[in-house]
Amino acid sequence: MNKKKYNTTSQSWHNIANKDNVWVKWRFEVLKNLIKKNNISLEKNYNCLDVGCGSNDFALNFENISSFSIDQTDVDAKNLENKKKGRGSFFRYDINDKDVRLKNKYDIVFLLDVLEHINNDKEFLESCYFHIKEGGFLIINVPSIPELFSKYDNAVGHHRRYSKEKLKILIAESKFKIISIKYWGFFLIPLLFLRKIMVNFSKKNDEKIIKKGMDTQPKIVLSTINFLKFLEMNIIKINILGSSLITIIKK
Repeated sequence: MNKKKYNTTSQSWHNIANKDNVWVKWRFEVLKNLIKKNNISLEKNYNCLDVGCGSNDFALNFENISSFSIDQTDVDAKNLENKKKGRGSFFRYDINDKDVRLKNKYDIVFLLDVLEHINNDKEFLESCYFHIKEGGFLIINVPSIPELFSKYDNAVGHHRRYSKEKLKILIAESKFKIISIKYWGFFLIPLLFLRKIMVNFSKKNDEKIIKKGMDTQPKIVLSTINFLKFLEMNIIKINILGSSLITIIKK
């Protein structure tokens, strides 16, 4: 399957990137704030789909702060084992199959750190388009700054990191209209350059590289990233560049 369409994320990454991971919490806050800023009401009963949901609880956590009902889907059956059911359902599904029963079904589709795993990202966005209602939204988060690509990216199954320009071109080619696009994680950039240097000279296996590159439990890492998160979200709000790109686009 990896050679055909997707590089599925290592289970090691899913185990580390859980709801307690500081980076995962940071992404959640950025996403919530961007939705509010663009007047997408959390009080509406939007029918949503989390594509490539993985094994984490994003959908449940977002249902807890909204009236959304979020279905969850993934191509890897292992990620659906022991899933907790919220207002939405969960099922194994490849959106490129374009099940006619799901055509134009969803008000919002979430594509959070999935697109970089897809060989043909343009086709994948077109498949997302198929599932979204007219006037509905696709919310995307991807890793940014191609120069940060490293052994870590290879280990977790990334095909690429995106520049804002490349992502804008891809969106335009896929018939969507950009509502908002911004960088976040500016203060993480030095840490990711340091990670690139460390892992590129490392002879560790992929599992150890993932743990080294994503684990936020060590106290010094936890304290540092929490401080950078607070700094960026509350004091120095810089979005001219960042370690990730997030965008809301409309059908």
